[in-house]
Amino acid sequence: MAKNDLRTLIRLHKWQLDEKRKELGQHLRFEAALIKRKELLVRRYAEEEAVSKDDFTAAQTFGLFVDWYIKEQRAADAALEEVRAQILRVRDEIYEAFRTLKTYEITQDNRDKREKAELERKMSQVLDEIGLKQAEAGTATNEDEAVEVASRIGYPVLVRPSFVLGGRAMMIVYDEKELRTYMREAVDASPERPVLVDRFLEHAMEIDVDVIADGETSVVGAIMQHVEPAGIHSGDSACMIPPNRVSVGMHKEMMRAAKELAAKLNV
Repeated sequence: MAKNDLRTLIRLHKWQLDEKRKELGQHLRFEAALIKRKELLVRRYAEEEAVSKDDFTAAQTFGLFVDWYIKEQRAADAALEEVRAQILRVRDEIYEAFRTLKTYEITQDNRDKREKAELERKMSQVLDEIGLKQAEAGTATNEDEAVEVASRIGYPVLVRPSFVLGGRAMMIVYDEKELRTYMREAVDASPERPVLVDRFLEHAMEIDVDVIADGETSVVGAIMQHVEPAGIHSGDSACMIPPNRVSVGMHKEMMRAAKELAAKLNV
C-alpha cells in the first residue's frame, strides 16, 4: 500500500468514526426524549385518575383515556426498544471503526519511524558528501549492537530513539553498564525502531542556524548560541543572538556550511 493511500485511509476512517459518533449522539438524544415522554404519560395518567374520582362524567371519560394511554405506552416502549437496538448497533460499529483506524495508524506510525531512521542515515551521507564534520554515530536494533557501536565510537554516547519528539527518551551514557540498562528499560529497540547512538562531545558549545532557501538562493536568518552546554534539549534551552563566543572565521564557516547544506538538500 502506497504511503499516500494509507494516509487517505486514515483520514477516511477518522471521518467515518466522527459520523458514527454523531449518529450515536442522535440516537441517545432520541432515547432521552422517549423516556421523558413516558414520564409525562405517567404523570398525566395520575392527574386524569385523580379527576375521575370526583366527577362521574370524568370517570367515564377516563375509561376512554385509559385505552389511549395504553396505546401510547406501547408505542413509546416499541420506539425505545428500536432506538436502543440502534444504539447497540452503532456502538459496535464505532468499536469496529476505532479498531480499524488504530490498525492503520499503527502501520503508518511504524512506517514513519522506519523512514525517519532512513533519513538519519541519508543525512549522515549528505554531510560526508559536502565535507561537513559530524560526530561519529551508528544505529542499533538491539542491546548488543548498541554496545558494539558505542565501543567503536567511544564513550560518552548520546542515545535516543530514531523517532523522538521533545527530547523524550534521550540519554547521555558513560559506560557499557548504563547503556545496557538504557536499552533494556528505556526503549523498545527493533529493526522497525532502531536506536541512534552518537558520540557525545563534552564541553561543546551548541549553535543553531536558521536558513531560508528557495532552491536557488539561501539566506541565513539568525545564528543562535545556546546558553546551556551541548546536550540540553533545544526546546528546554535558552539562546542568545548574536553569539558572543564565535569568531569571525567560524561565523563565516557556519554561514557557508548552512547555505551549502540547503543547496544540497534542494530546499
